[in-house]
Amino acid sequence: MNVDVDNLLSEAWGIIAQTGGGGMGGDGWEREPEAWQQAAARWRDRYLAHLREKALEPVAAPAGFPTVDSGLEEIAAQIHKTAVEHGWWEAERNVGEVMMLMVSELSEAFEHYRNGRGLDEIFYHPDGKIDGVPVELGDCLIRILDFCHHHRIPLMGATIAKMRYNEGRPYRHGGKRC
Repeated sequence: MNVDVDNLLSEAWGIIAQTGGGGMGGDGWEREPEAWQQAAARWRDRYLAHLREKALEPVAAPAGFPTVDSGLEEIAAQIHKTAVEHGWWEAERNVGEVMMLMVSELSEAFEHYRNGRGLDEIFYHPDGKIDGVPVELGDCLIRILDFCHHHRIPLMGATIAKMRYNEGRPYRHGGKRC
């Protein structure tokens, strides 16, 4: 099954338009809740099937690692496979703990920046460990993708939906300073 996420989102927006639920105050959901529920279930099932299929596909790249143009699902599958092989999922992990580990990687990136390291600077410790702002940001992304793959969180679909939502927001979301 090859699912086109843009097509699925277009289908969802079409249902919203047909039922009159396009705005914040729209009553399409109240007028036709069955149509919305069926469409949402159809979209969810197709997208989850797509994710499962993508997670099982082999990654075509040297030494089993994905290339830059690989889909995020393939990268997440490889990251999760490595985490499982290295014992990080022998038992179910505490969700809060895993999320705070994501945050800790951002804190480490910020510490490098505070200490005068460049945003694009990668360096090595005497023991050979790679480090720097880009490395810590990569660690955060690795933790996020591993977590999402393990829990079958549709990260790409949610990201695309959020991007589209953000396109329609006001400048600085109504005057926010940061």
